[in-house]
Amino acid sequence: MKSILIALLILAPMAARAASPEESYLAARDAYIANFKALSDAKKIDDDATKQHEMAIGELGKLMRPIVGPVAIKGLPAEGKSSLDSLFDGDMGFGLLDGMIYSSADEKTHVIVTTDRLFDRWLRAHKDWWGPKSVNVPQEVTAALTTEAFYTQALQTDSAIFKYVELPVAKPANAKFAFAMLVARAQDIGPRTPNELIVSVVQGGRVFVVSAPANAKVASIPACQKIWDEAQRKAAAAQQPHIDSEMKNEKLSEQRERIGQDGDTAFHRCFAQQAKSQGYFADLTRQAQALVDRLPSK
Repeated sequence: MKSILIALLILAPMAARAASPEESYLAARDAYIANFKALSDAKKIDDDATKQHEMAIGELGKLMRPIVGPVAIKGLPAEGKSSLDSLFDGDMGFGLLDGMIYSSADEKTHVIVTTDRLFDRWLRAHKDWWGPKSVNVPQEVTAALTTEAFYTQALQTDSAIFKYVELPVAKPANAKFAFAMLVARAQDIGPRTPNELIVSVVQGGRVFVVSAPANAKVASIPACQKIWDEAQRKAAAAQQPHIDSEMKNEKLSEQRERIGQDGDTAFHRCFAQQAKSQGYFADLTRQAQALVDRLPSK
């Protein structure tokens, strides 16, 4: 088994040398995914397979590096690594955005860099990632880069990414698009203290996605918290009839969930409106603009 895996590590990149660099990368990646799926299906995931997986991620990083090209960002290392986390279909870290990731020494700031063509391929692959009835990633680049779904699927995270407020940033002279927002990561709906900035820029044939801790302290907004608390009260009231039905009335369950979701939506709408008048908004906007301006234009 070990010899088969090593052969794949050698042959997968070679098999697609006649294709474009992006196609070669994708062919190698998909070959690794198919191999590790076979191992998983056969329940042959052991220490040796784990080592081969690490080697595969490393090889994909080598293929990706010349595709992305040199990346010089002040405060970050010039030598990045593959942005992929897992090649095991079904893992939480499977299906991340293909690119190179550059991380600060404290592992708090990350920049993922990919190409326009790889980004487009990733979007197509994620058209129905969560199923046809879910809110998936839009297929247009700039639309995708403004959605929670994109960042939740594209970035290394064990939680969903929730947008709290957009931050107005000026795009660089040669950029096609720039976007910034204040976010929080959570595994369920409801108010959190947003503490992270995400910035995306499309320029020079590449797409940059930056995540960094918010420098300004963000406080809760009582008026918005009140909206959520009222929704929770209504949801709790709707829960009792569901309990009385011995949890058999699905319509009552759906009603309670809808109340909670509507309350969460109203809370976020309130926060996005009210945050613009808070003292930290200007500080966060300046930080976001500084992140945009740090990115290389070529």
